[in-house]
This record gives sequence, structure tokens and C-alpha cells, in this order.
Amino acid sequence: MATVFRKTYTQPLPKHAEIVERRGRQMVMWFDRRGRKQYADMTVGRNGEKKMLRRSPTYTAKYRNASGHVVEVSTGCKDETAARMVLAKLEQRNEHVKAGLLTADQAATLDHQQTPIGDHLDAYLQHLKMKKHKGRRICKSHRDNVERYLRRIISECGLARLSDMTATAIEAWMMQQESAGMGARTLNVARSAAVAFAAWCRKTRRLASNPMRDLPRADESSDRRRKRRALTQREFRLLLAATRRRPVLEAMTVRRGKNAGQPKANVRESVKVELGRLGWERALIYKTFVMTGLRKKELASITIGQAVLDGPKPHLMLHGKDAKNGKAASIPLTAELAADLRAWVADWLGRARQAASEAGKSIPLTLPPEEKLLNVPTALVKILNRDLKLAGIPKADARGRTVDVHSLRHTFCTWMQMAGIVGRKTQAAMRHSSRALTDDVYTDEESLEVAQAVEMAMPSLPLEKADADQTKAVATGTAGVELAPGFAVTNPALAPALAPTSDRGRHLEADSGTRGGGRHHDGRDGNGNRARDKATQVAPAQRKTDVPSQKGRPHSLVPLTGALGRTGLEPVTSCVSSRRSSQLS
Repeated sequence: MATVFRKTYTQPLPKHAEIVERRGRQMVMWFDRRGRKQYADMTVGRNGEKKMLRRSPTYTAKYRNASGHVVEVSTGCKDETAARMVLAKLEQRNEHVKAGLLTADQAATLDHQQTPIGDHLDAYLQHLKMKKHKGRRICKSHRDNVERYLRRIISECGLARLSDMTATAIEAWMMQQESAGMGARTLNVARSAAVAFAAWCRKTRRLASNPMRDLPRADESSDRRRKRRALTQREFRLLLAATRRRPVLEAMTVRRGKNAGQPKANVRESVKVELGRLGWERALIYKTFVMTGLRKKELASITIGQAVLDGPKPHLMLHGKDAKNGKAASIPLTAELAADLRAWVADWLGRARQAASEAGKSIPLTLPPEEKLLNVPTALVKILNRDLKLAGIPKADARGRTVDVHSLRHTFCTWMQMAGIVGRKTQAAMRHSSRALTDDVYTDEESLEVAQAVEMAMPSLPLEKADADQTKAVATGTAGVELAPGFAVTNPALAPALAPTSDRGRHLEADSGTRGGGRHHDGRDGNGNRARDKATQVAPAQRKTDVPSQKGRPHSLVPLTGALGRTGLEPVTSCVSSRRSSQLS
């Protein structure tokens, strides 16, 4: 069963080729680039077209593997003897698998080691073409980007086999490209393509493990090439006004002659109406971007059937297959935007009815639900650049931050933050997976008026008044003591003696000249018993009447009021409450 052979394939006849009789059969004769005469067998295709039959320059080994399947593996050898030696090694490995010395996965991995890496890449690209992600096919632009980066890596790193694809080689290539000026974002895109390709090779048993698993990423935070900014409300109003009038203005602008650059060209009224409607639609596209936070592809996917413009809560229904995160969402609309969209649909329906009436067809009651709500152009960024120029808004500011279509989504997020909306609500409106993405990436800090917020939050602290207050406090003996509002020390000599002690909380202690004989600082007598005169205690009713409520007030603000006793002044709180508060703390 095992054999080696050279594969045959067909090719169209070369230019100026001739059909000749040679060795009793018809053959194709032509001259190559070097002028040498070449011959090949002739065959007829399925459609009757004459083709030449070619043979591969290398041999292919055909054998039955350990699983019992017939497989074909390229030996890469142009010599038949060498190809048979490769076939012998493959059969020997099958015997090792049957004996349990190798696993089936290890054998499958070894089978792919001799295959050129270009063949694996072609199979991977075919896999991407058929793959579905979140219910939809992978777009062609993404597949083209993946193919471009992978072919560039394979070419510039000199990779011939899968075994040559190592993290060390790719990391060295990334460092070389970084030195050549490639941005961190672009490097990470190329890295992601290499990691995904290696992961697919491991999944299909072409590699035993993913060699790119620990490949480091480039630091995008320190090397951001594209920095977007949010538009101010004044700038956006100017943009809307310029967008509505630019199509008509450009049509009326003279291109040549003495009036070049002036809006003096003759334009039919019907053309002006159509161009005015075009400007209206573009302005409505910009406004929808800013007031919903939709991405470009998401808005382009919205149809009339997905727009709920009537009712108490107008919204747009975004399907999961059209959303970036793959999740369906209900996009709320403001009352003003819903009214604008209703006016746009009504005008569209009126034109459709008029056209049907003029053509003698049945007048439609509604627009087809599969029609796109807004026609979002593919090259919208170029249109936006011209609108910005007419509005007098610079494309890039002094810090190098630019305005593009995705900046309108940044504008939506920034305006939500400026309005004081809770961050979690802004995150939900943006449909972000993390709060950090909403706050750090999509919020323009310069538009948040941080300086004005600091000005409003900070109190007035004039230095002259502070000096006067300190001088007065030193003179009255109340420096460093915060008193209750409206309370003033009338006898400065008592201030040091009436300060609260650190170990008794709200209890006040007098100096040695005012204490009763033999009484300790904590109110105990000479025998260690807590003793207090009945005359110095305040009745409950009296405490409620004479002492204001101190709930929630620090003890440094307690007014020094109470009934006079034998010691000259009664504390405002009882010993029991002090002990309880100290235990709870």
C-alpha cells in the first residue's frame, strides 16, 4: 500500500504553445523564459478545453497511518530513493504508535512537520473564511489583515516549517519593527494574528503546544499614535450647519475661470432639493452617532423595522449579529432625535408614494421594513473631513488629537459624563464591559471642566482672616480647640482647666485647685470607690431640658454647660454613658 509518487496537475496552455506528435502521442511544446524547449503531456478538461499535464518536482508519500486512514505527506525530496527513506521513517513511526511509544496526537503533529508553513497558512485562511463568530461570518477586511501580517512575518522571519515559528523569533521581529517606527497598536495586531494562528495549529494537532502563548504585548499606553478628542457642543452645532449646506454649496461653486471658488454656478432646483436632502441625511447620521453612541457598522445595520420611533420610549433595536460584543441591545433615543427620525421617514414615505403615483403603481402604506434607516457611506471619514473644514473645526488640535467618525462616540460618552450621569449608567449606555474603558479611553478629560469643579468645591480661605483668627484664639486661650457654633469662652482663665481629657472622653476635669480633697482624676475617692455628691448630679429631666442634643457631634464641640456643684461645674454626661461609649468604640 505504501508508495511514493509525483503528483500531477493541469495547467492552461502557455502562450504560443503548439500541439506536436511525439513518441506516438500528442504533447504540448513551448519555450520557457530562458528560450529552452519544453514538453508536457496534453489532456482535455471537463469543458473540452485542452490543457497540459504537469508533475510536481517533489515526491509525495502515501501510506496508512496508525488510525487506519490513508494519508499523503509531501516528502520534499526530488530524488525517489530519498523519498522512499522518508516513507520508511513514517512507517516506523506508525509502528511506534501501535506499540504505545507515541500517542496519536504526537504522531499527527510529526506528520505536519515536513509540510511547508505556507500550506498551513492557506488552510488557516480557509478556516477563517468558513468560521462564524457570534453568529456571523468573519468579515473580509479582517481576513485580509490577518493574511497580510502573517505572510509578512513568515517572509521577514524566514519561517519555512511550523517548527521555525517560535516566540523568540516573533519577539525579535517585533523589536526590529518597533525600532523601525511601527506603532504599539500595529505590533499588537500582528502579534494577535500570530498567536491565533499558532493556537489553531495546536487545536488541529499541527503543533503540540502554542509557542506564542507567552509572547509579550507591546505597551500601547505609552505609544498611542491615534488620539481622539470629543467635540464641544458649539463645535457640533457648527458641524451640523455646515453638513446640511455643503452639498448644495459645492454644486454651486465655480471650479474654473474668474469666478473660481464662488457659489455662482447655475443649479436646477430639483438638483438643489436632492442635494439638500443629502445634507439632511448626513447631518442626521452625525446627530444619531453623537446622541446614541452607536458605532459606524452598527448604525449602518439599522433598518426601518428596527426603529421604534413612536410611543413613550422610542429606541433602536440592535441585533446581536450586528453588535461588536455580539449582544442584542435596545438603544434609547431622545425625544428630539426620535422626532428628527420620524420626519426623515415621513419625507421618505411621501417621496415613495409620489413616485408610485406617477408610475401608476400601488401606493405603499409604509416603507419596507428591510430598508436601511440611514444610508451610512463607506467613506464617511472623508466626507466628515470636508464637513469639518467647512465648519472651521481643525482636524487635529495642538496636542495632536484628531476628530474622526469614532470621535462622535467619544463625544457621546464625554457629554454623558459632563451631565453628571452616574458612571455605571454611562457604561451601560456605551455597552462597555468595564468601567475603566468608559472612564479612561472614551471620556475626554479636558471637556469635563475639572478646573471649574475644583473652584466650586474648595472653600474660601483668605490668609489675612486666618492670621486674625489665630491671634484672637491665642489671646483667648482657645487655640487648637474647636467650639460649638455660637459658643464663646467668656472667662479665658478657665479655658485650660475645662478642656476634655484624652482618657475620659466627654468628662471634664478641673485643676487641682477646684477638685475635692482626696478625689482622684477619674472621680474615685481615696479607697478606690467611685463617689459623687448628689448635689453634683443632674437629673434626667434637667439634662433633657438644659442640655442640647449632642447626637452626631464630636465631644470637642460639646457646650460647656451644666449645674454648679461642690467642684464648681458639673459634667454634662454621666459616667455610665461614658463607659458605654468607650466600650462600644
